[in-house]
Formats: sequence, C-alpha cells, structure tokens
Amino acid sequence: EVQRDGLVGLYVGHTAPKARTKINQAKGGVLFVDEAYRLTPIQSGSDFGQEAVDEIMKDLSEGDPVVMLAGYADDMDRFLESNQGLQRRIRHEFNLKDYSTSEIETIFFQKAKSKGFFCSELPEGFIGRLLDKHTDKAWRSKRNGGVADLLFSMAKEQLDISVSLDGKDA
Repeated sequence: EVQRDGLVGLYVGHTAPKARTKINQAKGGVLFVDEAYRLTPIQSGSDFGQEAVDEIMKDLSEGDPVVMLAGYADDMDRFLESNQGLQRRIRHEFNLKDYSTSEIETIFFQKAKSKGFFCSELPEGFIGRLLDKHTDKAWRSKRNGGVADLLFSMAKEQLDISVSLDGKDA
C-alpha cells in the first residue's frame, strides 16, 4: 500500500524515480494506491503528482504489477479525467458501498479486540444504534470505515481519562 507521499518527490526530478521504486517493489504483486486522487490535487500549481501518475501509467497496460487505485467516487472521477490515457487503461472499476452502522460496529469490536480491549458489557447493536442516532449517512459516508477508528480512538481516550482520574483518587 502506498499513498501520495510514497510516490511524489519534493523536488524536480525526484518523483519519477521515487514512483518507479514503488512500482518495481510491487512487481509480481499489487501496487495499491490509497487516496489516488491526491496525486492530482485540484490546486496543483507546481505539484509533481502528475509525474507519478505518468510513471504508473507505463505499467497499467502490462498488468505487472496489478495496480489498484482507491479513493472516494467523486474524487476518483476527477482523478481519472486528469489524464486522457489513464481512464482507458483502467480495465475494471469497482464502486464499493459504504459500511452500514452494524458493519462499523463489527469493525470497531474487531479493532478493539486486536488491540487487547474487550467490550463485553456493551449489548449487541449498541454502537450501531448510537451511530444511527447521532450521525447521518452523509457524515458516515465521508469517513466510512474510519468511523470505527474514530470511535476506538475516542473510547480509548475516555478510558485513559477514567484510569488517570481513578489513579489520582487512590
């Protein structure tokens, strides 16, 4: 997995070799570019992202590495329109549905468990109902699976505060 900073250099002449290194490392496998639309920002000025796109395009037709470009639908549409040759080289396009509140709840519990936390006292569906009550679909759509990360981070902060307060009172 790579994002913009792993492909784009800071100076003229640094982007192509940096992008080529990542592409070569992925040969025989998958080059997953998360938030690919960030390679061609709306306010580009003297940005070098397009150079990274050009470097990736050299390998798109060959299929090695398999290139997966991920991002939000509207941003990806703009990204694909940034270069006439780019869209015709994309063989398959997948639009994934946003997670439901119950799926976000499942992701939250999986994340908590993977970090050594257990939430056994929370009734099933509690977090999903909480999300339904206090957020709307548009807000969740902008964050998607990141909502679970946000919830976990907030829960951990609250736990840290509770443990700290308990320690001071003891």
